[in-house]
Amino acid sequence: HAPVAFDGGGARLATASEFGMVGIWDLGSQKRWREFRGHTNHVTSVAFSPDSAMLVSGSRDGTVRVWDVERGCEVHSLRTMSMVR
Repeated sequence: HAPVAFDGGGARLATASEFGMVGIWDLGSQKRWREFRGHTNHVTSVAFSPDSAMLVSGSRDGTVRVWDVERGCEVHSLRTMSMVR
């Protein structure tokens, strides 16, 4: 199953893929609004920050990535010693 997370206002939904991508969907238009690439393996978790400005994703590639939702870019990456669940 693919992880999902709603933003704080309930207007957007983040989805994770087994191909290393994270998508953010605008629920009003029902279209993908952003797509983040950087993981090299299955994305296992996604979560918005409390203010919905940032999105965090974890992957079986052993990385945790922090994305700026509005700017559409990665702002930080952490490497772990094992896959992230």
